[in-house]
Amino acid sequence: MSGILANQVAIVTGGGTGIGRAIVRRLAQEGAAVAVCGRHRQTLDRCVEELVAENWTAKAYCMDVQNRNEVDTVVGRAAIELGSRESPKIDIVVNNAAVTGYTPISNLVETLWEEIVDTNLNGPMRVTRAALRYMPHGGRMINIASVLGKQGAAGYSAYSASKHGLLGLTRSLALELSSRQITVNAVCPGWVETDRAADILKQIADEAHQSAATVRRGLVKRIPIGRFVQANEVAQLVLYLCQKEAAAVTGQAFSICGGQTSA
Repeated sequence: MSGILANQVAIVTGGGTGIGRAIVRRLAQEGAAVAVCGRHRQTLDRCVEELVAENWTAKAYCMDVQNRNEVDTVVGRAAIELGSRESPKIDIVVNNAAVTGYTPISNLVETLWEEIVDTNLNGPMRVTRAALRYMPHGGRMINIASVLGKQGAAGYSAYSASKHGLLGLTRSLALELSSRQITVNAVCPGWVETDRAADILKQIADEAHQSAATVRRGLVKRIPIGRFVQANEVAQLVLYLCQKEAAAVTGQAFSICGGQTSA
């Protein structure tokens, strides 16, 4: 397979839909063999079938990042099956799997808080730890955080706290792994045009007793470029961080939000 990521093995969590799916496609287009990971087999299979039909290399793996044993097993399998039994490897890790939910402190459902933090913060830790056993000198770690890792949002404290924590993990690991020339960076999207964003818009609208269209118009007014980010734009930034030209970029958190955090 040709491309700037030829002969590299990548693992993308939450890879079957939305931002994850766009990242999977972009890495595969550039020649990486991609382990597409997530909790829903049918979604993963559809994604992989499309990639294989276009002569790209990908394989679906059911994996819940909340389950340490499952993470260890799946990452090891991917390293062998997409690398080789003699030289198993994972060159690129994209920690994208995440969940969100409304967690107002006045009416907090602690089980939801725990699920969000365990998925969004502990999950990347588990995947990173498992992948490092197979990552060669000069590997790439990319954590998909959020602009809410840099600012708060009323009612979404669990999600915001988990993404703030993910930025701390990113910066600390960048220092810890620098001797192996492994770079660790975070990408912080704002509002991205995905099905999950549409679901969140509906939830916000229901809570405010407004229409989703009205809520969306209000959000777009606060985005300087006047639109939501596209998933393939996030994927392109991730691709840059995977390239050899980004070898000196580490410990950074890149906003891709249409100027939202600058307004």
